Amino acid sequence: MDQDSIHSIHSAILAVDLATRFNGEIINGDAMQLYKGLPIITNQIPTEERKGIPHHLLGCIGFDQEPWHVSHFKRECLRTIKEIRGRGKLPVLVGGTHYYTQAVLFKEAILDRDGENDEESGNADRERMVTDGNSEISKIATPQSEKFPILNASPEVILQKLREVDPAMASRWHPNDTRRIYRSLEIYLQTGRPASEIYQEQQRLKDAASILDNHSLHDLSYVENHATTRPSPASVGPSHLRFPTLLFWVHTEDGELTRRLSQRVDNMAEQGLVAEAESLFNYLNEKHAQGVEIDRTRGVWVSIGFKELEPYFQALLSSASTSAAATNGAGSVDIVSDAASNITSTSILNPEQLSNLKQSCLSSIKSATRHYYRQQIRWIRGRLWNALTDAHATQQLYVIDSTGACSNPSAWQSAVREPAERVVESFLSRGVAECPDPRELSEAAKRVFETQLQSSVAAGAVDGEERARQRTVFKCSTCDVCGIAVQSDEQWEVHVRGRRHKRAVKSAEKRRARDEYLESRRERGVMEKGVVNPDCNLDERLVDELAQGQGKGEDEGERVNN
Repeated sequence: MDQDSIHSIHSAILAVDLATRFNGEIINGDAMQLYKGLPIITNQIPTEERKGIPHHLLGCIGFDQEPWHVSHFKRECLRTIKEIRGRGKLPVLVGGTHYYTQAVLFKEAILDRDGENDEESGNADRERMVTDGNSEISKIATPQSEKFPILNASPEVILQKLREVDPAMASRWHPNDTRRIYRSLEIYLQTGRPASEIYQEQQRLKDAASILDNHSLHDLSYVENHATTRPSPASVGPSHLRFPTLLFWVHTEDGELTRRLSQRVDNMAEQGLVAEAESLFNYLNEKHAQGVEIDRTRGVWVSIGFKELEPYFQALLSSASTSAAATNGAGSVDIVSDAASNITSTSILNPEQLSNLKQSCLSSIKSATRHYYRQQIRWIRGRLWNALTDAHATQQLYVIDSTGACSNPSAWQSAVREPAERVVESFLSRGVAECPDPRELSEAAKRVFETQLQSSVAAGAVDGEERARQRTVFKCSTCDVCGIAVQSDEQWEVHVRGRRHKRAVKSAEKRRARDEYLESRRERGVMEKGVVNPDCNLDERLVDELAQGQGKGEDEGERVNN
């Protein structure tokens, strides 16, 4: 069961309610909440609000550790789900990193079925591949590589083998994309079939399944009638859901959502958000002083809160440096510490200016938070809905209307907790088919669901064959002039318009003209002063001038041999 929500703290509360009612344990699905020591900036549910319910994958890695790849998270999450079910309890997955949660909930039926027994070992193998600057894969003995020794070979050998057995996939990946090249060959070795063929078969299943949904492109009632009726597996192929699943979207109308998000940032600031973010800033300073540079493009460094507050911390540090310099009689300074990789100079601010800067930074956090939640909503309405449509499981998404309920315990009970409990009770006792119609939970649920159905009908106006034609297929191509590999038409256009390519083309044309000139001279063989030695060394500058049409006729040619 997934609490797939846009309000992580309120979905976490609903998750606790359901876990308490149905003997469950909770698994965190938010990438930022994996980090320990930063409960406020990552918006973790407070310990006292967990009501003794076990929470897994929450605060389990240090912010100085390597971020978890989605395959790492999926592996750990599936292991945890298995353990929870083994204890006879209900797994409840909650969080806002939809890319992570969808990797757990959904599967590509053919690949997962064929490689099911090797799933954990295969993922572990790929996690243990290490790529250095020369794209060399470290030779680590793993179950998959022991079973298929070629997987221990160099990237060049693996790519060559993939070109032999599956040229379509080999041409799709960049030569340096060792992980995908490795995986494509691994699929072939595991299944005996090219990965490209398997992916095509998967897409054919999806396109065939869409016939049911698009039976009448302009008949919304037909789609509505069939959206809550799961077709038989025989008619559309196996489901893409990994487990029997319910999904809850804790939904709030836009006006209240904006107010609630703003209030939440204010509450976080009161609880210690600034102090936590400052601890990260100080950590950067310490590492910089040790000569260690931190990759700030991933992990906790991209979380909302730290980067928005960084200008404030820079100003504080500048003020502290000024005070220290004045105390030591060194005079005033205007330089902020260069500890972080992108810190720049700034003027010294007085206390009032510092306070205003702090409020401006908090306003930036509110703006970034609103933008992030809009992205999450688009993901739910787009990718999640499409995945559920492919799995014929849109009836398993329930919109819980929390508008006006979060600050009112009695309203929360009637509008959020009780409707969700009724759905879960029906799901556990009678199965998905007997669960309530998702549109009947509330007026908001009905509006959201019908909007999604209408969007599905509009999208279905393009038939499967046309969608296949329009589908972007990435194919790696190599520029004959530059030797650069690109993976899409867009990348190709950028490359050919770039300076590097234009310089290379100009140089190639220059070399070609020079070679043609030399060849013509050798073919002629005879000049006024005799036979030209085919191996003679011509003056490079003069040859260039002649090749570009800047020479002065045969007199120049004679001068070459004097």
